Amino acid sequence: MQDEYGVKFSEIKTLQPQEILTGLVGGYIDVAILPEPYPEVAESKGLMILLLSSEVWPDMPGSYLFTTVDYLEKNRDVLRIIADLVGEMVDEVEEDPSKAVETLSKWLDISGDDALRAIQRIQWNTSLDGDQIQAYIDFAYSKRVIKERYNATLLVESV
Repeated sequence: MQDEYGVKFSEIKTLQPQEILTGLVGGYIDVAILPEPYPEVAESKGLMILLLSSEVWPDMPGSYLFTTVDYLEKNRDVLRIIADLVGEMVDEVEEDPSKAVETLSKWLDISGDDALRAIQRIQWNTSLDGDQIQAYIDFAYSKRVIKERYNATLLVESV
């Protein structure tokens, strides 16, 4: 956002999404970056989404399951079960988001429409894209978020 849109951040803090929402609604945080589904919660409180992450970085890598090599070697079956369950749940949400909408709206105290919008904005994908992961690593390294430029192919293993 800083490079593409010329946004300058005077102060960057890491807070939990609920704390960020409280700060936005209370007026002591002016701008924040929130993961889905929290932007819809902010909208439901009268705030405005200025920019979606997909507008800044299409196909941006999202969440991953991280483990040590030792744990992977000893628990490959457990990790495979987790990966399969995540895949099944993603497929279920894509096919019929109604259960996810109901759960999300109750969990975050938002309307079903807001929950559905949050679910629809997520780019659901359970495959690994090594090039996107490497781009994410390179970006984090270029911004000094990480101290070493890692090789994604050495860090990623599909179970």
